Amino acid sequence: EASLVTDAAIAMTGAIVLFLIPINMKRNEFVMNWHWASKMPWGVLILFGGGLAMASGFKATKLANWIGSQVGLLENAPILVLVIAVAVLIIFLTELTSNTATSAMVMPILSAVAVGLGQNPLLLIVPAAVAASCAFMLPVATPPNAIVFGSGYVTIPQMCKSGFGLNIIGIVLTVVVTYILVIPTFDVVINELPHWAQMVK
Repeated sequence: EASLVTDAAIAMTGAIVLFLIPINMKRNEFVMNWHWASKMPWGVLILFGGGLAMASGFKATKLANWIGSQVGLLENAPILVLVIAVAVLIIFLTELTSNTATSAMVMPILSAVAVGLGQNPLLLIVPAAVAASCAFMLPVATPPNAIVFGSGYVTIPQMCKSGFGLNIIGIVLTVVVTYILVIPTFDVVINELPHWAQMVK
């Protein structure tokens, strides 16, 4: 039986209480009102929530597992090509969505793809996690980018020009880190599915 006391229930209760706590009864003022609530970045919250909900949907409907089973075209691809492809895809995808939403959306898919190929999921998940943090081109990619753009000293074309070069460097470093650090650190054996991944499968 599912518990009624969840993270979402606690958050909603706290938000509702803010609308009920008075700070000036004579002027009918409360800690929070709709004037200030409407100024919150709801788009960001919906983006994060949508990404997490999509990840949960992939898991609940077994869609990630199905995608992982449809990887026949990638069976003969060298693992280096797969790592590079993941790095390129995630780095440019995270320019349009938040790091957290991107990771939550693609991690279940990449894990299922790796298992379907008989590879250690870490070979695709870790590069994706690193690449998701490489957002340099657009203001919407990450708050620091938005702050820089908001200064008025940098235009979007300038950010794209400089950020594209940084993205290329990020792709190279992601691949290098995967092979130099991830594989020896986690004892990853290429073309071998670890026991814990077999249990998930």
